[in-house]
Amino acid sequence: MILAVNTYPNIADQWDQLNAIAPVIGHVEKPFMDPWQQGISQIGKALGRSAQAQQLIADIESSITEARTEHPEFAGQTVSGFRYLGTDGLYVISTNEDWSMKFLTQLGFHGVTDTVANMPGASERQVLVSPERYTDLETDLVFGTSSVGTEGLEELAKHPTFAQLPAIAREAYIQFPVGRSTSMVQPSALSLPFALDKLVPEFAKALAGR
Repeated sequence: MILAVNTYPNIADQWDQLNAIAPVIGHVEKPFMDPWQQGISQIGKALGRSAQAQQLIADIESSITEARTEHPEFAGQTVSGFRYLGTDGLYVISTNEDWSMKFLTQLGFHGVTDTVANMPGASERQVLVSPERYTDLETDLVFGTSSVGTEGLEELAKHPTFAQLPAIAREAYIQFPVGRSTSMVQPSALSLPFALDKLVPEFAKALAGR
């Protein structure tokens, strides 16, 4: 069988081709909409290991709850997360329905601010914020990544408006490589334990001002 429960939307274009090779175990609703628990359940059912799948889900949920208990300082904190592609601006997460924000709110964070959530175009889960509005991203915690590599974030750091963010001055800004940020964007049985192990300590350090 071919497992495709957590794939990019273009999996639909190859669905018939792949299904001709072997049965495809895919998403129930549509790409990036199924909860990660749904994906694990689908795989468990297909492999005849539903009991093990449910135990795995319970273990991960317990680990998230444990991390939330260990970090009461996360409670109610606002967050801005973005992806930098170049000089046109930042693609900022604009809703707590985004998987990254779902992960953070499960840890106790409040998530996005009303300022970001109410920006024009914010209903699409992310909104393009132009350089003159970078200061609107001010929150208790700011994190970002760049599809153009670390050079992109270094370039962004030199932008005079972005440099004015108070979060930067108090060291509450985290620069994540794409791989690390993806552990939240595409939650799975493998990525979530990684995020808890590697990202949660970074969040704690940032909120404490390093």
